[in-house]
Amino acid sequence: MKRVVLVVLSFVAFVACRDEQSPTAAKGPAISAEIRDAVNGGGNPHFFWLPPIVAAPTFTGVFNPRLSPVVEICSQNVSPCPDGQVHARFTTTSGSGAQIVRVDVTNQLYTVNWNTDPSREPVGSSFRIAVIVHKAVLGFADVDIVGTGKATNANTGGDVPLVNGRTLPIKFRIEDGALCPSNSTLDCTEHMASPGTDNTIVSNNQLAGTFIPAGALSQPVTVTIVQNPSGRCIPAPFALPEFEDCYDFFTDPGPNQFNVPVTVAMCIDRESVPSTAVHQLQLFQFDVGLPVRALQNVPARFLPCNGESSVGWRGSGVKGFLARLWRAVTPRPLFASHLGVGGSAGSYSTFTWSFVPEIVTNSINPQLGAVGTPVLSAPTVLLRDTTAAHNPVAGVTVRFTVEGGGTIVRDSVVTGSDGLASVGTWTLGTALGVNRVIATAIGAIGSPDTFTAVAAAPVVGLCPAGSVGSLTTFTNFPDALAAVPPGGKIELCSGTFTADNVEITKPVTIEAAPDAATPPVIQHNAGESSFPNTNGFLIDAVGSGTVAFRRLSFVSTGTRPFMISARGTYDQVVIDSCDFTITSSNGTGVFGGSSTVEGSRVVVSHSSFTGGESGVFASGDQDESGNLLPGAPHVDVLQSTFHDFTFSGIQHQLASGLISGNTISACGSFGCIRAVLDGQVEVRNNSVTVEADRLVLNAQRIRWGIAASALPGGGHVIVGNTVTGVGAGPTGYAIQGAAIGVGRITTAVAPGEVVDNATVSGNTIVNADTGISAHDAVVTGTDNVITETLMGISAVSVLLTTSVTLNRSDVTSYVVPMDGAGLSDLTCNWWGNTAGPQNVPVGVPAGVFTPFATAPIANNPGLTCGGALGAPPINGSLTAPLRPSLGGTPGAAVTGKEPLPL
Repeated sequence: MKRVVLVVLSFVAFVACRDEQSPTAAKGPAISAEIRDAVNGGGNPHFFWLPPIVAAPTFTGVFNPRLSPVVEICSQNVSPCPDGQVHARFTTTSGSGAQIVRVDVTNQLYTVNWNTDPSREPVGSSFRIAVIVHKAVLGFADVDIVGTGKATNANTGGDVPLVNGRTLPIKFRIEDGALCPSNSTLDCTEHMASPGTDNTIVSNNQLAGTFIPAGALSQPVTVTIVQNPSGRCIPAPFALPEFEDCYDFFTDPGPNQFNVPVTVAMCIDRESVPSTAVHQLQLFQFDVGLPVRALQNVPARFLPCNGESSVGWRGSGVKGFLARLWRAVTPRPLFASHLGVGGSAGSYSTFTWSFVPEIVTNSINPQLGAVGTPVLSAPTVLLRDTTAAHNPVAGVTVRFTVEGGGTIVRDSVVTGSDGLASVGTWTLGTALGVNRVIATAIGAIGSPDTFTAVAAAPVVGLCPAGSVGSLTTFTNFPDALAAVPPGGKIELCSGTFTADNVEITKPVTIEAAPDAATPPVIQHNAGESSFPNTNGFLIDAVGSGTVAFRRLSFVSTGTRPFMISARGTYDQVVIDSCDFTITSSNGTGVFGGSSTVEGSRVVVSHSSFTGGESGVFASGDQDESGNLLPGAPHVDVLQSTFHDFTFSGIQHQLASGLISGNTISACGSFGCIRAVLDGQVEVRNNSVTVEADRLVLNAQRIRWGIAASALPGGGHVIVGNTVTGVGAGPTGYAIQGAAIGVGRITTAVAPGEVVDNATVSGNTIVNADTGISAHDAVVTGTDNVITETLMGISAVSVLLTTSVTLNRSDVTSYVVPMDGAGLSDLTCNWWGNTAGPQNVPVGVPAGVFTPFATAPIANNPGLTCGGALGAPPINGSLTAPLRPSLGGTPGAAVTGKEPLPL
């Protein structure tokens, strides 16, 4: 005889959620040789093992014949049975050895035969028999195989008779209430529902329920509602935020599908719900192997928590008023902090709640990109609620898939507090054509969201007639720009092209084709229009990447044309090896304005500019108080030539940058290089020529070689420049003002100007009214060479204190060597005479310039200062007058895009 050891489970475990609590809240121990049921071990009070497993028990409950129990034989004495350890399994429709679970209504029990065999169940092996209804393990018993045809009760050691020496009849009784036992600490209920009547069933804690209308069923069934111990019970790919509320609804027997929809409902703790999502609450249904489904919101007035704040419904009319009045006057300590959510379902399974966000595109779509390269804007979606505020929603899983080629970095992203999810990088495929990325957040409104990019050839041609090599060739800029992907290139043949207000909104390089015999000529005619309404090319809306022009020739005409303008939003702009000819007296070759992109920059190099108001013009913006606004342009001008301008060759205002290695001549009346009202600007190693006979703007003469003034926090480095005057003007000098003027320049007060902190070193100045002039500035420097001037160094305080410290410099061939109350330290300079400076004005203390060098000292570090005595003051009649202003009265200062005259 076989001997059987039986154990009844004292808790209800869930097969699909093996590591969580059961309805009795007891943890499932891995116990061998036990038995539990209503009689043994304090198990489920409505589940009984029957002979021959145990002696006949006594019971008083009502037998439930409507269930579909599963008998599971496990190779290990644990429950639930681990994956891969199920030895045999029997259901009401199938089973091992052609055996099935049968209901015996007459004897009020369920039974199945387990046919053992020594080859499958050898001596010494142990098994656990468990009875499962849906996910709940109602009881279990352990079996020890002790010999051929023998089994032993591990608790009592008694023999158990087997049929034919090998078959163990497994018999058990399940009563009403077994699926929601009285010792369960999980919220649950179990009731019978009839097909001919309406059925309302609510869980014991009244936190979940269902309404089954008449006609939904075809036979009486047992309805069970059990709180799912998993908490967050829906596995991936459920995308929406999931919370610690989940219930299993099921019926026995069946149906798999109701005849008409039924209502399921849950009460949700307010504290679990983001305040912005109350009105987006919705129930979701999950069946293994099927997608998660959102339920249509319907009223669920049978739940006590269905109040004014319930989602999807409100009472109306007299009944609604009375219901609200009743809820207001009756105590509801459990439900006052809960919200009721109801949904219409065609079947039962697992239900949870969430709130439904919407998914919206948050990046450029569609796009154009070069084959095999990353697109400019990586596909990004925003998950937000559907309130007017559109608050971002965190915790949503977004899955990205690729169609048509290409790769992405991230295929699954969970949104953070900003509600954003991005692929990181999307690299297009290597074939020409359409690529797609599809963003899916299951359950979200607007999901899936599709991003499209066309993988295009990275280089196209532009030619008035014919083609550029083997490239796809266009005849005009708008068509070529539309076809080229971001980061691509447009190659131009030799010829003449028109560019009138051509908008560039993506990174692109426009350049002469390698086989172009002569530089392509690009013409722009502004007509009667004026900046900012007329541009040859307008660069804007380029958040990242470079727009470049190379080896091109530009010609512009009209009232006030700007050939290339960058403003608004741009990253990097490069103009290299290009020629600009402006036929209008008021035009500009390149303009760099403010940009919203941090670190943006315009670089002009190895180019030439002829004619117009200015060759290169950089201008930011300032507020009413004169402070520089964010986004001020940074414009570098390098190794280029400038000739014949009415205002200035290079104009920086409200900007920053590097001006280096340029050659400027035939300048405008306001100078050759003007860096005024600026942040940080370096002016290095430029060659400036000022012609005395040049008359511009109503016969005005050129007043400065280099002029510089600063905004708060600004300053200048003026180093290594050569400023040469040619010829003699009315005062006898070519430059009517100063070769290098720093600070306020004139006595007129320009808005926002402050003390300019400037380093002025290593410059060479020839033939100017004043060599270096400082007005409201702090100037320091060495190794300057100043010759042929009316006055060598001037330092005047207009509104603020000026301080000039210039040492180890050579100042020769002057009428007056220095003057001004702002002279701080001019020691160790060579003044062209071993006796020191000559014609020193009365009032300049000898200590300002003593000691002095007795030989040329600039750029000669081996020499020291030896002169100890100051020269006597000059006769007053020979003293050159110190003019408060070296220029005319300035015009009104205009913020932003007009040059500010001083």
